[in-house]
Amino acid sequence: MVVVGNGAVMPVPGTHEVPLNMPQNISATADANWHFANWTLTGGTTVADANDANTTITLTADGTLIAHFVEDGKFQVMVESGTGDGDYHAGDTVSITADAAAPGTEFAGWTSADGVAFADAAALSTTFVMPAKNVTVTANHRITVATLTMVVVGNGAVSPAPGTHEVPLNVPQNIAATADANWHFVNWTLTGGATVAEPDAANTTATLSANGSVSAIFEENPKFQVLVENGSGGGEYYAGATVRITADAAAPGQEFAGWSSDDGAISCQLPRLSI
Repeated sequence: MVVVGNGAVMPVPGTHEVPLNMPQNISATADANWHFANWTLTGGTTVADANDANTTITLTADGTLIAHFVEDGKFQVMVESGTGDGDYHAGDTVSITADAAAPGTEFAGWTSADGVAFADAAALSTTFVMPAKNVTVTANHRITVATLTMVVVGNGAVSPAPGTHEVPLNVPQNIAATADANWHFVNWTLTGGATVAEPDAANTTATLSANGSVSAIFEENPKFQVLVENGSGGGEYYAGATVRITADAAAPGQEFAGWSSDDGAISCQLPRLSI
């Protein structure tokens, strides 16, 4: 239990061992010329009513409960994700500053549900005129990066390489797909916040509005059958492959007289060759 300002609390300030998950009565009594403002919490604490001087607290883990008292004639400013907390008279100019943005985020402006009029809500450091009530102001931050996950389905390579990559939000990123030998690129497929400029193009751009994945789909090229009559070398081949064929040994009284095909082959490089 902690006291900020002039007042008393029950249980008294300090540490107390209490049962987990069982509501405990708490109370705050302001000194003369001071008034109770609210309770604030850290750790595994919850309060039934943070604005009630007489309420209950429940612990799910170790935690701290703070009773805030404010001098009469002053009102409390609570700054979330920034500095400038304190007690002020109505009409005072209050200066506030946002905390430094975490990696991958940026400051996105000040807001308040208490009708606060900021001098410049878009500035990291700004001011407002204190109203005749307690207020909470919040420095907002927004995410500026997202995770792009690159995936390969089939045989081929992609750029960026398969795996996760941190990229700026809403900024097109070059992506490329290169098929292995005897395979071909089909298209890109997407999940999450990913969009692709040209899903059927091997070289295009991907843009993320949130975390998302981009998969390059590769398919094997078709194979065609070669049938060899009175010889060897039959099998399945990709278009453009060089096919080696050998005639069987001639029977007694015969000799090899050449190759022929009803499939119009000049060399054994076309599909469905029947020899």
